[in-house]
This record gives sequence, C-alpha cells and structure tokens, in this order.
Amino acid sequence: MVKLVIVALLALTPQAPAAQPAEEPYKKIDISEPDVRAAAKVALAKSKGTLVWAERQSISSNNIRLCINMNRSGDRSTSSEFARVVLSRDNKRKKWTVDTWSWGSCGR
Repeated sequence: MVKLVIVALLALTPQAPAAQPAEEPYKKIDISEPDVRAAAKVALAKSKGTLVWAERQSISSNNIRLCINMNRSGDRSTSSEFARVVLSRDNKRKKWTVDTWSWGSCGR
C-alpha cells in the first residue's frame, strides 16, 4: 500500500521542462572582416598559410576561431595540413593573441 502511494505521488509531481537545444558556440563570419584579417595576421605572423574559414564566438565578440591550411614543416615537398586556431582580443589594447592552436581537421 505504501509503495502504491509513493508511485501515485511521483506520478503527480511536476516534471522538469525539456532541455532546450544548446546554441552553437561559434557562428561563421566572412573572412574579409577587419577583425578576422587582424586575427589571421597574428596567427600567421611566423608562417604562411591560407585562411579557409572564420567563426566568431556567440557570447563574446572578442573570440575568433580560424581554420588555416598551411605547410606545417615549411618543407615544400610535404603536403599542407589544417590548423584550428582560437584567438582572443584584449579590449584595452585591441590586440589579438593565440589561445589554442591544434593541428588536424578543422571540423568541417
């Protein structure tokens, strides 16, 4: 009898609402934007590469993620690789700095 009462009470207890789908943390932006060009200049300061795409973080316009195609070793005989680079901008100094650099797929 006690089990039946507990089950009945649980059935009447309000359920939590369904979780909303998570918002994508980055949104694609045009690679010709001035912020993207400035961030890419910092990312490619010591090497050559091609900017493939760029994204801006949804919650902070001071974070940009780039996909760069470049020759990792600098040797022309080796093939190029993708690098995903996350940069952040210091609001006071208006300078971009590299936060994360990872080799491999850019996730696209």
